[in-house]
Amino acid sequence: MSKFEVELKIKNIGPHKDLCFSQDLDSNKVIIYGANGEGKSFISRAFRLATPNHNIDNADDLIHLDQSTGHFNFKIISQTAKELSITLNKNKIPIINNNTGLIFHVFNSDYVDENLRINNYNPNGDIDGYILGKEHIDLFDDKIELDRIKSKIQELEKEIDEHINNAKVELRKQGVQQNTKEFNSIT
Repeated sequence: MSKFEVELKIKNIGPHKDLCFSQDLDSNKVIIYGANGEGKSFISRAFRLATPNHNIDNADDLIHLDQSTGHFNFKIISQTAKELSITLNKNKIPIINNNTGLIFHVFNSDYVDENLRINNYNPNGDIDGYILGKEHIDLFDDKIELDRIKSKIQELEKEIDEHINNAKVELRKQGVQQNTKEFNSIT
């Protein structure tokens, strides 16, 4: 692969008030690393806004605390410039323009939460099995909720049966015969 220039400009995204980065690269795979609290997650979340079917409900959380707008600009400059541009305005839908032709794959803590939770993945533990998509996690959550509801129904049915049996005992104590229509109608 031939070399190309990558340019990243961030303004008022997370802790980044005004960040400019430019570097010549020879690979289309990029890993961003740094110390805790340096803003890696904010950068990855901005890239995630450009992924298909990504939920943009929390986009306002990306904007620097004391600002009402934020800008994210990622350029790939080879023979021509290709650009991903994201403009964030508080309480508005983000404006996302992507003419890079690239699909961004972001593997961050959000991805882990959405895609590995089904295995009760503990970040300090091992990953068993395979990575499932968010739609499988949603189905898993629905199954857990269904099981919870079924269990609650069984508890309530048991409680109702206990009340009926207690009522029958009380009726027998009062001298009501078991072979009467009224006695049998409460079962």
